[in-house]
Amino acid sequence: MEQKTPDSDTPIAETGGGAGGKWRIRLIAVLTVAVVVIAIAFWTGIRAQGYETVTVDGVFNPDGLTVYPVNGEDDQAQVKITAIPREAFLNGDGGAAALQARNVLPETILPISPLYTVRMRRAEKVTAEMVLPNGADPLSRLAIYRWDEALARWVFVPIIYDAARQMIVFDITQSPAYVMAVHVTPPSPAVGLMVEEDGSAPVPDYGLVFPRGAAIAETGDLIWTPVISDAAVVIPVVENQRGGFTAYDDAALADRYIEEIAIFVAPYSGIAIDFAISGGFSPFVEALAENLHSAGKRLDMILRQEDLQAVDLPALRAYVDGFWVMGGSDPDAYLAGGAVHTMLEYVTRVVEREHVGLIVDVSPVDIVGESIRVITVAEATTLFGRLDVVDGYIDPTDMTVPVNQEVPLRFSGKIESLGYDDARGMNYLTYRDSLGAIHHVYFPSGYSVRQQLEWARDYAIGGVSISGLENHLFPEDVMEGARAFLNQQPVDPPDELFVIWQVVTPAGAEQIAAGTGQAAIQVMWQGAEIPGPASISALLRIGMVEALLGEISLQVIDN
Repeated sequence: MEQKTPDSDTPIAETGGGAGGKWRIRLIAVLTVAVVVIAIAFWTGIRAQGYETVTVDGVFNPDGLTVYPVNGEDDQAQVKITAIPREAFLNGDGGAAALQARNVLPETILPISPLYTVRMRRAEKVTAEMVLPNGADPLSRLAIYRWDEALARWVFVPIIYDAARQMIVFDITQSPAYVMAVHVTPPSPAVGLMVEEDGSAPVPDYGLVFPRGAAIAETGDLIWTPVISDAAVVIPVVENQRGGFTAYDDAALADRYIEEIAIFVAPYSGIAIDFAISGGFSPFVEALAENLHSAGKRLDMILRQEDLQAVDLPALRAYVDGFWVMGGSDPDAYLAGGAVHTMLEYVTRVVEREHVGLIVDVSPVDIVGESIRVITVAEATTLFGRLDVVDGYIDPTDMTVPVNQEVPLRFSGKIESLGYDDARGMNYLTYRDSLGAIHHVYFPSGYSVRQQLEWARDYAIGGVSISGLENHLFPEDVMEGARAFLNQQPVDPPDELFVIWQVVTPAGAEQIAAGTGQAAIQVMWQGAEIPGPASISALLRIGMVEALLGEISLQVIDN
């Protein structure tokens, strides 16, 4: 039989298993195996590098970080997660990038988690969940920061804290991303005063003031007068909370107000807007910020509780220099779980703490039910009414009284009691209105202000401001609490709120009674031993100051 050479034209199928056919089969087999080996090596290489496809189940790192798709569905994103233990990072281990990051770590942040490195492929953003690290308390100072290699600095990352699952949730938008949980240490906050439109303040020598008075009127006009102040930094407040301009998405009107505000702010360091929120607000703020920043001016923003869900704070933080949380005048707002607690908890998770401040309103307030009204001390004293002798003891037409005769005196007003509220750190008085409803009038003190300002240290924010000093007879007493807060010194609770009864007769002056409760409303004078004029007065003592409540003149005569 004729033998075919390996280069024969005879098809392999027809060789009947000859030598040439076997050679070709072996070649194909070798090539197939090679392809399989290469494919396996390729995918094994990826796995060896640590990259995994991001699914709805997440890519998990055993040190405590899981990455999920942003849209909650499987996609083609791949991530690689590595971690450097906290102690190793602080010791300078973990490579050049980690060492550089550690060397410029600000003193204001203290690492409490590993330093995680997340590398992404085929994605611009993923969502991360970090298990709450050991030592995360107090949660009020918890934050996520990332190391930015390009900027060579640590950058704040907005978060959501899932309390039920003990998870910190945030987005990752860079690759590689170096992220870790930290505690922010309390700074020495800037202290300012909110004052009246003329720039005057009851307590002088404060470097930062927020004069009030500028506003957008119902007519749509910006109304203001020049502010006169010796403070180093003057940031007038422009208010638009009561029916003024809200058509922020009207380009022509928005441009008009931005121009008017730019003219107004020219002599000052910047402005603080206290605006009602409506459609188009964020773009308006962005345009206003660009205008003011181009002129070297600040743009601050006052936040009320109802504003928090109405504005995109993570977006506005790129344009607003300072967010001031308005604590308000309700004493309950400053208690644990109150409005100040919840507002600071939210704001500090989406805005860098150094750009957050707290405004504490120290005005006395009149509270009945859900109604809260700011009241001055002078107004509160009028609630005592007129000082009179109890009916039936003397003739009101001549106001004479025999020697040694007892004289009962009382107030004609609505006051029912005086007291002290330990939780709020404030004295109070109660009275009943014409409808029979009981009112509580609270008087802030240096002690209560010290307590309220402590929220700023709890959340490690950058500033505080005091509002409402003009409503006090003795603001220095209130500001003592602010100084104690700054110096981290204690303040004693206020002296008890009470009424002092005094009498002046020809025999001299004497204190005849002092007290709270009924002793504050009614007193029995034992009478004078010698004839002559007698003057009886009652004074309300509030901390270090006394306010005259009433005075009555009698003539003591022989029997």
